[in-house]
Amino acid sequence: MARRAARTADNEGFHRVAGRNSGTAVTRIRGKDENGKPAVFSPDDVIFDLLADSHGQLRSISFPTAPDDRAQNAAWMSRVGERIDREFSHYWPATKVATKKQTWVRDPTAQPVPGADVAGTKSCILVITHANPDVFAVAVRTADPPSSPGEIAYPARTIFLGGAEYGRLLAAKKSVLDDVAATPDSPVRMVSCGAGAPEGDAAESAAESMQANGVLREVQAGTDMVFPERDDAGSSVFGVAGRGDSDGNVEPALRIFPAPPRGDTS
Repeated sequence: MARRAARTADNEGFHRVAGRNSGTAVTRIRGKDENGKPAVFSPDDVIFDLLADSHGQLRSISFPTAPDDRAQNAAWMSRVGERIDREFSHYWPATKVATKKQTWVRDPTAQPVPGADVAGTKSCILVITHANPDVFAVAVRTADPPSSPGEIAYPARTIFLGGAEYGRLLAAKKSVLDDVAATPDSPVRMVSCGAGAPEGDAAESAAESMQANGVLREVQAGTDMVFPERDDAGSSVFGVAGRGDSDGNVEPALRIFPAPPRGDTS
C-alpha cells in the first residue's frame, strides 16, 4: 500500500494484536515464505489488529507486516468516517518541477463507490493487508506471545498467500468480520495494493474462497496502488491510482465481487 509517513507512534485504536477466533472449520493455511519455501500454519497464528474509526467503532481488521504498519493503520483508521463508504478518490502520477521526481496527486473530484446507496451496505469492513495482483502478505507467529504488555514483540515471519488461501484465512476469522460489521450485508473493502488488478486474480480468488467458506459478503478491491491518506482537513480518504486504456479512457478503479444469495455458496 502507499501511504504517508506515520504522524503518530502511539497505539490509539488498537483492540487486538492476535487472536484465536476461527469462524469456520478452516484449521490450516498454506503459503510460502520469503524464500519460496512452503509454509503451513494455523489461522490462529496470524497476527492481526482490530481498529476503530473516528467514532470509536470497530470496523477494520489489519494484518500488519511492516514495522510501521500498526501505527500508520491505526492513525488512518482513527480519522475514518462515513465518507469512506460513499466515495473514493483517483490518484494520478505527477512530476515535481523542482526535483523532477514522480509523486501522486489526489483528484479533487471524488468518485462514488458503486452500490454505496444500496440499503444495508453502509459501513464497509476495511481489511488492510499488503498485496499485489497475485498474493497477500501476513505475519505468522512463530513463538508464543509475550506474557505481559511491554515485553518484546513475539517473533514472526512474513508469509505470502494466494487469493484462495487468503480467502480461507478471512473465512476462519468470520466471527471477527461479523464483530466489526455494521450490518449483515456490510461489504468487505480490501485496502490492498493491486489486489483487484486484471493482471492477477488475488482479490477474485479471495472473494470466491471467502464466500465458498461462509462469508457471504460483497468484496471491493482496488485495481492498482491504494492510498489510505488524509485530505487537507485531516479526514481519512481512500484512493486508488488511476488507470487508463489505450484510448485514454479512465478504467474502473474498483472491482466489485457481489455477495452470493443467502443460503447459496456455490
